[in-house]
Amino acid sequence: MIVKKSPAKTLSLIVDASKIIIVDWGTSSFRRYLLDLSFTCLEKSECGTGISTIATGEQKAFLDAELSEWKHHTISAVYLVGMVTSNLGFLPGDYVKLPARAHDLIQGIMMNKSRPLRVIPGVSYASPTIGFDVIRGEETLAIGASILHPEVGCVCLPGTHSKWVWVENDCIKHFQTMMTGEVFALLRKHSILRSDLTTWNEKLFLEGLQDSKNNANLLHALFAVRTKQLSKSHTQEDTYSYLSGLMIGSEFCHMQMQYSGILHICCDEDLGHAYGLAADVFGIKYVQSSSWQALFAGIAHIHHLIEAEGNNES
Repeated sequence: MIVKKSPAKTLSLIVDASKIIIVDWGTSSFRRYLLDLSFTCLEKSECGTGISTIATGEQKAFLDAELSEWKHHTISAVYLVGMVTSNLGFLPGDYVKLPARAHDLIQGIMMNKSRPLRVIPGVSYASPTIGFDVIRGEETLAIGASILHPEVGCVCLPGTHSKWVWVENDCIKHFQTMMTGEVFALLRKHSILRSDLTTWNEKLFLEGLQDSKNNANLLHALFAVRTKQLSKSHTQEDTYSYLSGLMIGSEFCHMQMQYSGILHICCDEDLGHAYGLAADVFGIKYVQSSSWQALFAGIAHIHHLIEAEGNNES
């Protein structure tokens, strides 16, 4: 088995071939899953304690507390994915440079022979447009998505920072990051367009998508959120759905110039519905998977490669 540098801090769990834990720790959320060795989910939990919400010195204690609920299980591996390896996390690590296959990620995994913790690294890309682009966590989902739908060459991973990832087999070729979710939150909470109301209205969302399609200049189109209220054609309650349509529509305006094939949209059900509507408006054919399906497929692929290499070395 390949053994890289050991994390400075590891978890105290019994090592045995029984269960696998996956922790997906993002910027704004924390998700944990308990799986059997066939990668069937037995238990799961989610909370809003993302990496950005907790001090670095408190993260290990939080992680230990979250996983202590499963301490009565024997654990063969704990896979840690996401922002914990960033400069905000308590296990900062290097990026794997693209192009990168699952095997390349394994070379960068932080793990320990006597402990079950395996920390998956992020990937970096020498972007021709912004110079340097990075992924933490989505690399595993992209590889999993390519296994679920190998016929599709581009995976859309919506979120705080949406990622559009070009992947073939289990090889990530390149990607682009769009700050759609974060900018949407900033505008809705801290700008003249702010609104505390979060009522979903599909008609208004579609209106926002269409307006973004007709006006690709987002900075100009955004002011329509304000003027539609001034002209009484929209109320403040309409802001959430219309602004969401403008933001996601702007993402598609840009990305449809980069990719014209079938798109794999990979996210939770609510975002998946919104992004599916956007794909329809922009005439893009697509398939869909949930984030957890792609995550499990990606981890299963990595896990089996690690186990195979371990068997070959023994």
